[in-house]
Amino acid sequence: SPRRARGAPAPAHPTPPRAEGPGEDGAAPAAAPTRVALRAVETDPAALLKAAAKEPLVALAVAEPDQPDLLSDGLPAVALALPDGRAAEFSGPVFAKNRKALEALLAAAAPAKAGHDLKDAARLLRGAGISLGGSAGDTYLAAYCLNPGPRPDLHDLLVARGAPLAEDAPLAVRAAAVPPLLSALEAEIMADGLGGLYADVELPAREALRAMESAGVLVDGAYLELLKDEFAARIVQVLREVEKAAGRPVNVASTKQLGAFLYDDLKLHVPHETD
Repeated sequence: SPRRARGAPAPAHPTPPRAEGPGEDGAAPAAAPTRVALRAVETDPAALLKAAAKEPLVALAVAEPDQPDLLSDGLPAVALALPDGRAAEFSGPVFAKNRKALEALLAAAAPAKAGHDLKDAARLLRGAGISLGGSAGDTYLAAYCLNPGPRPDLHDLLVARGAPLAEDAPLAVRAAAVPPLLSALEAEIMADGLGGLYADVELPAREALRAMESAGVLVDGAYLELLKDEFAARIVQVLREVEKAAGRPVNVASTKQLGAFLYDDLKLHVPHETD
């Protein structure tokens, strides 16, 4: 994806500055969320693909098929949206009909792709053998930078910015919500001085995690088998020591027998909630 200058990322669309006021401790508090206006226009999928190829940025939403069948072949549902609100969903026969052009667009570095949790979108696409290139802004990560507590939810983020989205909104509408929301969140990030965290830490980390998840973890199988044998031998040794100390067989998997051994035989202190 195109490299940004270090520091705050430029928002996808200009947004007005947020109103701020002094906090109780005299410090400037985090400003109120920027209001978002949603616009989604259902567009012919093939026409949208042609238009998207000429855009600098497209929004992406990916979901697992609700009911995989012979037509979907277990492929994810994909929706694309342009900054002007035009959007289309590719699933089932529509996906199959436009697959070649869709895969080429998704894999290309341009246009850049924005979305809500692009790492998860890439995972779903990878499972279908589809590559995702040109990852750019991410409303999930932007919201996390602003509030690292709760898991960022697209619906909740929009509601907080005056643009309620139905819980069962079509995938194309969810994709169309990304550009205006991303613009608002990036403006809030810049206002709060978090541009470096977002652009220089979170977005690059997303790509590193994507690569790690794709490559997997290299393990030494022979060494793990050796450890397994060592641990098994150590467990046998410990059980023998327990039985020797108790003077009788003890089933350590039994809380009753283990308790009798620890507190009756060994006279260990019995813990209480007030201790």
